[in-house]
Amino acid sequence: MSWHLDVDRGRQVWRWDEKPEPNPSMVDIHHLNLKPPGTVCPPGCTMTPADSPIQAARKGIQYMSAVQCESGHWAGDYGGPMFLLPGLVITCYVTGYKLHPKQIEEMIRYLLTRQNKVDGGWGIHVEAQSDIFGTALQYVSLRILGVPADHPAIVKAREFLHANEGVLGIPSWGKLWLAVLNVYSWDGLNPVPIEMWLAPYWLPVCPGRMWCHCRMVYLPMAYLYARRVSAKETPLVLALRKELYTKDQPYEKVYWPSMCNKISPLDNYSPNSTILKMVNGVLWYYEKVHWGWLRRRAIDFTYDHIKYEDEQTKYIDIGPVNKTMNMLCCWDREGDSPAFRKHGERLVDYLWLAPDGMKMQGYNGSQLWDSAFWIQAVAESGLGNEFVDSLRLAHHYLEITQVPYNTPNMKQYFRHISKGAWPFSTVDHGWPISDCTAEGTKASLALRQFSFIYPSAAQFGSSSTSEAIYPSQVPGASATPPPVAGSRDLLTPITDARLMDAVEVMLSLQNPSGGWASYENTRTGGWLEAINPSECFSNIMVDYPYVECSSAVIQAFCMIRKMIPDNPRMKEINESIRRGVAFMKSIQRPDGSWHGSWGVCYTYAGWFGIEGMIAAGVPPSDPAIVKACKFFLSKQREDGGWGESYLSCVKREYIQHPETSQIVNTAWVVLSLMAAHWPDRTPIERGIRLLISRQYPNGDFPQESIVGVFNFNCMISYSNYKNIFPVWALGRYHNTYLKAKM
Repeated sequence: MSWHLDVDRGRQVWRWDEKPEPNPSMVDIHHLNLKPPGTVCPPGCTMTPADSPIQAARKGIQYMSAVQCESGHWAGDYGGPMFLLPGLVITCYVTGYKLHPKQIEEMIRYLLTRQNKVDGGWGIHVEAQSDIFGTALQYVSLRILGVPADHPAIVKAREFLHANEGVLGIPSWGKLWLAVLNVYSWDGLNPVPIEMWLAPYWLPVCPGRMWCHCRMVYLPMAYLYARRVSAKETPLVLALRKELYTKDQPYEKVYWPSMCNKISPLDNYSPNSTILKMVNGVLWYYEKVHWGWLRRRAIDFTYDHIKYEDEQTKYIDIGPVNKTMNMLCCWDREGDSPAFRKHGERLVDYLWLAPDGMKMQGYNGSQLWDSAFWIQAVAESGLGNEFVDSLRLAHHYLEITQVPYNTPNMKQYFRHISKGAWPFSTVDHGWPISDCTAEGTKASLALRQFSFIYPSAAQFGSSSTSEAIYPSQVPGASATPPPVAGSRDLLTPITDARLMDAVEVMLSLQNPSGGWASYENTRTGGWLEAINPSECFSNIMVDYPYVECSSAVIQAFCMIRKMIPDNPRMKEINESIRRGVAFMKSIQRPDGSWHGSWGVCYTYAGWFGIEGMIAAGVPPSDPAIVKACKFFLSKQREDGGWGESYLSCVKREYIQHPETSQIVNTAWVVLSLMAAHWPDRTPIERGIRLLISRQYPNGDFPQESIVGVFNFNCMISYSNYKNIFPVWALGRYHNTYLKAKM
């Protein structure tokens, strides 16, 4: 009996096999720690520790080549947030959708493993302090999954809740999930006005102007609130009503309207503004007198948008929160319909099995994102010709993941163009993202140096071709199979015309400020943040321009103008680069740093800032680059590395990691200093020594602290970063300084 990662065109599904597997794959061994980390020797590798940067890079590439998936990508753990799995568990309970017993077993193991052993609670993410949001949702999840009320972990969690006034202070997202479970009253929520979705687009508060992740969550939330979708009163629901509340304020005696704005100090990261409280007051009265005909129209309107999102993403949806909520809406509207069953079939896309158990990921994976970075790391190492089969397979994944179409009726459903973009994960998911498109473009161009992928430049075609050809769009065409190991058959090329489609997407996403946001343009003003109702996340209302996205696109454009100099968009590309650099300089802090919005934190953003400016031709002597490098040097630790706490993201200031240097932070900084041609090699060499010292003899690296973030307050895992960025830094060091042995 064993678990196995099943992969199809990037889709990742952990499947249980009743038959034991005597020879598990390297992929399964790697992700499940079936053998202790660092002890498995991949083909072609030895267990002799590396003693030089290039040897360490080679061992790292050997190891990662051995754990590459058959689709060509690298799978990884994209977990971390603790509020995701409860949404899935509650949805399955309410709708009656059955999970596999082994999935339930692993979910329980995960939740118990991640419990704070000191106070019995859980936080918003795996490294956070305990709060009500995390504790209440994990508590009800464990009870739904079959853990009894007298289990020691449940007892301790209940003690934590009761010491903090029960679940009454849970943030609004938690209030909604508990209301769906029927253990909290809908009257205890601030209104989620579904009629707002009928607002015309010219209004600045039209939901279509919000950041797509925000609007795609509040879309089903509005439906669920309007319909008051709730579980039946089962014995478990009645028991939870007793367990979640204190003796002083039992469920039956709560005056629910007074709970709308009650948020525990443990959770209130982004307090409701005075304006929002006033708006909620007006909406509360509106709820009493709303027009039935208008509400019915709004319900129909929102469900149409929900269906559109489901169908365009093949029922994956943009993320795990709206995935489970959309499934719940589908059940409420259609019952056990074909659409509901399609939803159920896609739940497994979000479930990831790891040594700590089964979790729900923050996306259906980071397949394209991780793979694009890894391709660039290998290409820059100078070792690519030693890993022919691996890079050919990686090229295959890039090729099949580029989005070949725009979604229909884009304007009606508030969607941006997507043809030619690369998504974060898989082509089935399909949402276009600026920096993913940029990294996909960069990786595609980096692979052009290898004759075993492109034997002839004629394969690139012409950038002036009016219509790019995507094999998957050819009528009757079947999915392109991955290349066979050892084969040298021609691969389907990513042509110049296809890259110009990507350029079109990236040009269209640049904002008047010169910067790039994530999925779409910045569609409204930052003032909208005043009505951010989440309490526990910051900057969720607007898709802001970011240094990371801006740098990635600038780097991609610089590669395009170098490698496709005759492209018809050159004038626009040059002007776009100029404006992008000006934007990055404008948001640099006085101390030379940039705040990271997608990684921890100043080391991550600084890497992007420096790389982007250097790629654009900004001289290393430019004050912006010098200041950025000096900021990094001021943070180097005694062991030669850099280590940044996730609290840097939360508190918006650089906070040293409480334990030791971190290999990922260290790699980002040494990559930055090398890109900037910092004249003193000593701090760079010290960082490189630390990376080599941390590498396992088999080429793998240890998993350290969490390195991803979103909305300032929630961290997320990127388990492949520990392999990608150290190898990238080691390869660059060798090629920059030609120092074979340290």
